[in-house]
Amino acid sequence: MHLSSTPILIYVASCAAGTAAVRIAKAKGLQVTAVCNGQNAERVKALGADHVIDYTKDGYDGLLLKYDAVFDASGKINKTKAKRHVKQNESLYPSRDKVWRENGKKIYTI
Repeated sequence: MHLSSTPILIYVASCAAGTAAVRIAKAKGLQVTAVCNGQNAERVKALGADHVIDYTKDGYDGLLLKYDAVFDASGKINKTKAKRHVKQNESLYPSRDKVWRENGKKIYTI
């Protein structure tokens, strides 16, 4: 897989874990879509996020596409809702939960 074409979604990209995730993802050449509060959008964009989506606006979830990986920096997002944005056979990475399985698919924790 060519990393520069690999899209990743980072939820709560303005927290400590989220900003680290944005920096690491960009250093690896990934295409980053970051979800954060609109007040932090410029800071997250300055970290290298290709796209920033304000989660405080109604309907933000409808702006999200399908991604090769979804990282939840807060560990608080609704996993069922987040999984809608994960491409088939790809991964959701919650930051605080234990590893769990759904439909035989392993969901990883980092």
